[in-house]
Amino acid sequence: MFTKLDRWVAYCATWAFFALGVILVIEVVARYFFNSPTIWVEEVARLLFVWSVFSGAAFLFRDGDHISVTILTDNLDHPKRKVFYLLSLLFVMFSASVTLYASVPLAVSSLSSGKTTGSMLDMPSWPFDLALPIAMFLVVVRTIIELGKCLSGGDLPLKSDTPEH
Repeated sequence: MFTKLDRWVAYCATWAFFALGVILVIEVVARYFFNSPTIWVEEVARLLFVWSVFSGAAFLFRDGDHISVTILTDNLDHPKRKVFYLLSLLFVMFSASVTLYASVPLAVSSLSSGKTTGSMLDMPSWPFDLALPIAMFLVVVRTIIELGKCLSGGDLPLKSDTPEH
């Protein structure tokens, strides 16, 4: 089930980045060729960027596609490398849990108060504020899944040029 959600999130993030590029081109054309800038592109582009980046964070755990510094672990044997990977997952899960805990009140407050962005477009701020708790929840769930896979003997998804020992 989470694999389907992963694919759906990746699909949405990809299209959000594509839409971001398209509307930025529209803004450049409108501003520099027609001397008529839009009032909506900056805010919509920021919203698309926030959602695509945060939603992509959980998806990247599945295949070990996050940036990782492997200088310490490249020369370790598999059991020691697995310990470092488990420790990194625990650290990520802890960090994401703290961020989730801290971001939920902000999102709830934004939803209940009707707070807006204060720009010319004056969008409600809850679409921006809701991205972080949803993404951190997905990161926590994904790290739990990865911890389970790793503890049950699954392969490490770390990408490295160094072959397994």
